[in-house]
Amino acid sequence: WPVIALSLPALVVLTTLVALDRLDGSFAIVAGFGVVVAMALMVRSWHADIVAIAEYIAALHGSGAVNVPQLNHPGAFMPMLAGARRLRRAIDGALRRTMGEADESGLDNLPDPLLMLDQDRRVVRANNAARELLGPNPVGRDLASVLRNPALLQGVDQVLHGAAKANVEFSFHAPVERNFSTRIARIAPPESEGPCIVIALYDVTAIQRAEKMRSDFIADASHELRTPLSVLLGCIQTLRGSARDDPEAQAEFFGLMQGHAERMSRLVDDLLSLSRIEL
Repeated sequence: WPVIALSLPALVVLTTLVALDRLDGSFAIVAGFGVVVAMALMVRSWHADIVAIAEYIAALHGSGAVNVPQLNHPGAFMPMLAGARRLRRAIDGALRRTMGEADESGLDNLPDPLLMLDQDRRVVRANNAARELLGPNPVGRDLASVLRNPALLQGVDQVLHGAAKANVEFSFHAPVERNFSTRIARIAPPESEGPCIVIALYDVTAIQRAEKMRSDFIADASHELRTPLSVLLGCIQTLRGSARDDPEAQAEFFGLMQGHAERMSRLVDDLLSLSRIEL
């Protein structure tokens, strides 16, 4: 239909000339056929360019590089191709900025410090908790200048060189001593650009302090129980031995045993109270 529509004016002119005896009929037929063929070739050339442009624009929606098509009429369509490339770059930039802002917002809402490193062990992202712990400007610095801990650096190097993850515990002494349990994991292939390592730091200071207090308390309670038990055992042995027939000594030892038994009873009551508080 495009070929017929474009050829129609020339065919009408040729037909008119034949009707007015101004042109030989056989020549008019040859000329009309030539017009149709020329229009068909021209339409085919332009149609091929339009199809190539449509495929190029569709390919821009995917990932990876897209080659600019070879056009039969570049002067007419190159501005269109340039506009499509500019639009695609603008859309990609807007998407990257939006995703980056969303990622940053999500990371900043995490309560635990979190760092992301590139393949060169450089910090590329840090959430609010990490900035509060390590200072306001850890991004762009090597991890060794941010956290100078050999065990942590060794764990990061292991993940950078192929390990899937690593767990490291270390102490951070500034401004006060804090203990951290760290999980290091890979989030991107080694050859990728941008973040490829994530470090999550969990503050276990309170947990370790509670465990130490518990162990110290058990040791103190054991010591407090050992003393009255030793006194009771000594009194019982004495009453069975040399003080068996000595009423005065028995009265003294019974009073001593009662005092230490009451001391043990108070200590057991304290332990039961602590247990109820924990529950």
